[in-house]
Amino acid sequence: MASKPPDILLQGIDALRRVSRHMFRYRASIIAFFAVLLLIYGLYLRPPSDFPAGKTLSIPRGATLAEAARLLEEGHVVRSAHAIKIATYLFGGGTNIDAGDYRFPSPINALRIAYAITVGNFGRSFIRVTVPEGATVREIGALFALGTFTAFDYDAFLAAAKAREGFLFPDTYLFASAVTSDEVITTMQKNFLQKIGQLEPLIQSSGHSLADIVIMASLLEKEARSNETRRTIAGILWRRLEIDMPLQVDAVFGYIRGADTYSPSLEDLKIKSPYNTYLYPGLPPGPIGNPGLAAIEAAATPIASPYLYYLTDTHGIMHYSLTYEEHLKNKRKYLP
Repeated sequence: MASKPPDILLQGIDALRRVSRHMFRYRASIIAFFAVLLLIYGLYLRPPSDFPAGKTLSIPRGATLAEAARLLEEGHVVRSAHAIKIATYLFGGGTNIDAGDYRFPSPINALRIAYAITVGNFGRSFIRVTVPEGATVREIGALFALGTFTAFDYDAFLAAAKAREGFLFPDTYLFASAVTSDEVITTMQKNFLQKIGQLEPLIQSSGHSLADIVIMASLLEKEARSNETRRTIAGILWRRLEIDMPLQVDAVFGYIRGADTYSPSLEDLKIKSPYNTYLYPGLPPGPIGNPGLAAIEAAATPIASPYLYYLTDTHGIMHYSLTYEEHLKNKRKYLP
């Protein structure tokens, strides 16, 4: 007759059975938990198949979380507006979201989208652009139309910026790759207003309007490089205006012809354009470029002199004369 197992052995086996049953239930719970997570991810958090990678989605200023979530769902950035709202709350965003233009280079899930709109991670790369002093609206537009700025419209920029010629401040800027034409104009105009503030006392004491100062500065930007020479030429040009003498500035013909640099011919001097300072007295109707701060300061602080004429020789040296006869002599002497 077989002997009965010791009680302690039976207790041990029973304990193992209970542990095994608990482990099975624990493993089943873990599997069920992850299955639910996968289901939630697949249904609500996974990026949509038609995710707008590389495109810009705008959340307007003042938009609520509910409105932003709806825009994200309608734009196929997320699968569920409800899910993005819950995820945003998890990241502590609550109803506070950062408005702006968001760009996501590749599809990302709703959790990462929620984090982005909570902290303002717009997903945009920034590009450094240097606008040279004296650049025209046409030249500025060409800088942005090289293909780097995906949302920039050259024609729209020209149409909107033409009336702002002279008031788009030349400077070095950092623009998002998805910057629009209107955003470029607004940024450059704001910069102009900020920079011009430091010259307001000089402009007010000059006796000329800001508009006239900017027009004169745009001429000086093309006519000379050093500040002292610009101030001397400014004195000559303001004096010509006082005595009703035509300005006769050659730099306007590059603007009329749409060329960066241009030496006018005798035929050009007859062009019927309001910018032709040989045919029409007074200042041109607008600036011929966007001058920098030094040229604007020179226009507001001219140096008085007895001269009425000037020319630059082939070495870049300026020569002044009192009369037209002296000016013709200088042309024969210093120009080929």
